[in-house]
Amino acid sequence: MSWYRTYRPQTISELHSAVIRRAFDQIRESGSFSHAYLLTGPKGTGKTSSARILAKMLNCEKNAKAVREGQDSKKDDKNSKKSFKPFVEPCGACDSCKRITIGSSLCVTEMDAASNRGIDDIRVLRERINLVPSDGLVSVYIIDEVHMLTTEAFNALLKVLEEPPAHVVFVLATTELRKVPDTILSRCTVIQFSRASQDELVSSLKFIAKKEEIAVADSILNEFASRGDGSFRDAIKLFEQVAHGKTTLSDEDASLVSESSIGASVTELFIALEKKDAQTVGKLFQRFEAQSVDVPYLHKRLLQVIHEKLLENIYAQDTRGIQHFQPLLQTLSISPDPLLPLPTLPFELAALSWCLSGNESNDWSQKKEDMSKENRVEKSVVEPKVAATPTSAKVTPAVETVDITISITPQDMEQKWPKLLQEVRLVNATIEALLRAARPLGISGRTATIEVFYPFHKEQLEQEKHRRTLEKVLSEMFGMQNMKATFSLGDKNARPQKKKKADDELVSNAVETLLS
Repeated sequence: MSWYRTYRPQTISELHSAVIRRAFDQIRESGSFSHAYLLTGPKGTGKTSSARILAKMLNCEKNAKAVREGQDSKKDDKNSKKSFKPFVEPCGACDSCKRITIGSSLCVTEMDAASNRGIDDIRVLRERINLVPSDGLVSVYIIDEVHMLTTEAFNALLKVLEEPPAHVVFVLATTELRKVPDTILSRCTVIQFSRASQDELVSSLKFIAKKEEIAVADSILNEFASRGDGSFRDAIKLFEQVAHGKTTLSDEDASLVSESSIGASVTELFIALEKKDAQTVGKLFQRFEAQSVDVPYLHKRLLQVIHEKLLENIYAQDTRGIQHFQPLLQTLSISPDPLLPLPTLPFELAALSWCLSGNESNDWSQKKEDMSKENRVEKSVVEPKVAATPTSAKVTPAVETVDITISITPQDMEQKWPKLLQEVRLVNATIEALLRAARPLGISGRTATIEVFYPFHKEQLEQEKHRRTLEKVLSEMFGMQNMKATFSLGDKNARPQKKKKADDELVSNAVETLLS
C-alpha cells in the first residue's frame, strides 16, 4: 500500500492542516452535526481523509450516547436548541473504528461522481438511505468530485438533501466549487480547504520519515514539499518514489526526481532572461534537457520567481518594475507539453524569442541608472557654465537659443521610439504604457504624429496633463521648443511590411540558435 494511504490521518489531531483541524474541532466540541457537509479545495489536500475521520468520529463507540442524543434532537424540534456534550476523538480501537479504517464498514459508502454521475446512480443512493446501518450509528455517504454530477442527478440529490433521515450524513467533496449548484450549497455546511503550506507539507513528510526510519535532510524534504505544489498526496508520492526501501536519503538520490539544484538553475534562468542573454539561456536549456527536468514544473518555478519579483516591486511601490515584467510574462504564457519529443522546445523558443527581441539589456534597474546618468550628462552639456566672479558682482549670462524646426520620417522616428519610451517612463509610467500600444508616424515641423489603435488610449493621451508631459519630453529629446503631439486612430492589423519582416527574422534567429 502506498505511503499516502498507509499514513492517512486517522484523527482530527493528526490532520496536518491547522485550518482544517480547527474546523473539525469545532464540530467535535459542539457535540452536534449537520446532515450535509461540502468539503471544497485543491486535489490532495485531505478532503477524503477528513470525511473518513468525521465518519469514524460519528460511529465511534465512545460517542454512541452523544450521537444518539443528537439524532433524537433532530426528530424532536423542541429540543433542537439544547446543548450537547462534546464528541471525543475516534478511539481507533473499537470495532466500528477498525472497520472504517480498513474500509469494510457498512456505515460508510464512498461514491466517485466522476464515474457514477447519472440520475440512476443517485436513485440507487436514495433507495439505500432509509436503511439503518447494521454495524454503527450513522450512515455516512461520501460523494467525491460531486461537481461531475449531471443536472438531473443534482436535482435528484437535492431532494435527498432536503429531508434526509436522522441517521444519514452526506459529505460532498469537490475541487471545483463553482460547478456545484447554489441549491446544493445552501443545504450544506461548507468547509474550505486550501493548498498546504510548505511547513505543513514538510511536517507530513517528517512524520512519514520517522515512521519509516529514514534519515533525510530538511533541505531534501523542503524540495519534495515544493514539488508537491500544496498537495499532501503529490509530495508524499514523490518522497516515496525516491525513499522507498532506503534508510538514508542523499542529495544524489533525491536528484533523481526532485532535481534539488533546480532552484538555483531557475534563478540563473531568470537573470539571463532579464539581461536578454540568449547564449546563457540556450546553455541552461541544454542542461535541463540532459537532466530530463520536468518542464511544467520548471515553467511554474520560473513564473513563481517572476511573481516574487513583482511582489517586491509592489511593496516598494515601484510601478516601473512591475511594468517591466509584463512583456516577459506575455512571452512565457505558454503551456509546456511534456509529451512532445523535445518537451522543452516551446518553452525554450519563447525564452530565446524574448532574448532576441532586443539587443539592449532588459535589466530595468540598470536601465534606470543608465538613463539617469544620460540625463545628467545632457543637462551638463546644455546648461551654460558661468566663470566664477566676486559675490558682489551681478552676472546675467546671455545664452543664445536657436529655434529650429525639422522633419523626421516614420522610419527615423521608429529608431528613436525605444529611447522616447525610456525617457517618458522616467517621468510618467502611465503614458509610457499607453505609448507601447501605439506607433509613431513621424514629425513634421514642430508636430509629432502618433497612431493609436483604441479610442480609450487616444482619449487618455489627449488629456492635457498627459499631452503636455509627452510634449515636454519630445521637445527635450529632439531639441525643439514648444513641440506638439497629435494622435490619430488607426488600424492595429495594418502592420508595416518592415515590422512583419523583422518579426519573421526574429523567429528564424531563435530556431537557428536552438539548432546550433
